[in-house]
Amino acid sequence: MAVGGHGRRRAAAGITAGRAVFLMAGALVLLLALAACGSEPTPTPTAEPVASEPTATPEPREAWEIEWDELVIAARAEGELILEGSGQDVSSIKNVYNYFEQEFGIKMINRDVSGRELADRLLAERAAGRFTVDFAASGMTTTTNRYIPNGVLTGLEQFLFLPEVIDKSLWYNGHFWWGDSESIYAFNFRTRAAPQDMTARYNTDNVTKEEMDQVNSLWDLVGPQWSGRVVSVDPYGARGNTPGQIAFMFDYVEPGKGQEWIEAFFSMDIAFAPNDATAVDWIAQGAYDLCLNCATADDFDFLASLGLPLGDIEDKIVSAEWKDPRILHPGGSGANYLTAVENVPHPNARKLWLNWFLTQEGQELMHTLADPDELVNPTLRIDVTVRGNSDPLHWRDPDLTYVALEEIPDFSYEASQARAIAAYDKFHGDEIPRR
Repeated sequence: MAVGGHGRRRAAAGITAGRAVFLMAGALVLLLALAACGSEPTPTPTAEPVASEPTATPEPREAWEIEWDELVIAARAEGELILEGSGQDVSSIKNVYNYFEQEFGIKMINRDVSGRELADRLLAERAAGRFTVDFAASGMTTTTNRYIPNGVLTGLEQFLFLPEVIDKSLWYNGHFWWGDSESIYAFNFRTRAAPQDMTARYNTDNVTKEEMDQVNSLWDLVGPQWSGRVVSVDPYGARGNTPGQIAFMFDYVEPGKGQEWIEAFFSMDIAFAPNDATAVDWIAQGAYDLCLNCATADDFDFLASLGLPLGDIEDKIVSAEWKDPRILHPGGSGANYLTAVENVPHPNARKLWLNWFLTQEGQELMHTLADPDELVNPTLRIDVTVRGNSDPLHWRDPDLTYVALEEIPDFSYEASQARAIAAYDKFHGDEIPRR
């Protein structure tokens, strides 16, 4: 028997059986589909709606914030700020000017002009209706005797609006500090802890070490032993009020002592130099032995660095007077004050600088960006703890009591100069030409 025939039948039977199973499955699917068409559709489940978070309402901006942003825009549109003054009056914070220029995009034009030259020009320009300067950094003698009486300045506080600037609790002793008698024009933002402002230098070829060893206070610099050997400035000129300031300070500690000292000073045979350069030359060349309030310390320091025979006794006599309470004394230099010139070419840039410079940031940068060869006086802001290149001689000691020169009863720069002039006239009359 052939095997092939039987195998084909088995294969055919297998195909037939498989086809039957397939047809039955298809019929079943068809029946189920027909059943589904006759019933309600099952709803598709949907997700529950999620409640959206409410949009946060922005906090309303403070009025000062809006004013600040608008001021920055207006100041940048003006584009520059013009500052003029002499010596340390402008140079001591030149690096802060540079920072401000880069931070705000406002060009800082900084011109070195002597106080007298600047005052002469400003008064002449204003008489002609010209206004070319935003800031005039001049000493307190020029400020009180020339700027204020002639309407060059306006009140400064009106331009301050930043909360951290106008908060007086952030300033030493809880108030603003001023250099003018009306407490309006000359804002004092930094000061020295050394009380007096009298330059005291001597010619080391003419004055012996033994003589200097006998000098331990300001009282040791007035008397017959120095008569005919001293050069100073007459009280009608710049720094002429310094002897009067010292008289007020002595009176504060012991009433009556000030008048005694100022008369002892002017009763000496003193050479009154016509200007700083002449006074410095007289001492350096040995024509006179001792300078008392005759020029700035910077003038002498420069010549001493060149090898001229000049000695310094200021620190020695300062430490001997007014130990406690100490008297805070900013000095008459314009470097320690801000004033607001009336009618300026860039009012918005001026306002921006005033407010920014007096912030904690501005005053800290004054310390840290100062030239280490030109130390600055410490700020009167009490929240500035970074000392940087502020002068350690003038850091305030928390264990000492300090009284501001301006807080001494009846003190003002005008009154100081009047006291000096009265003592001068009593002993010298009209014998010295006045400037």
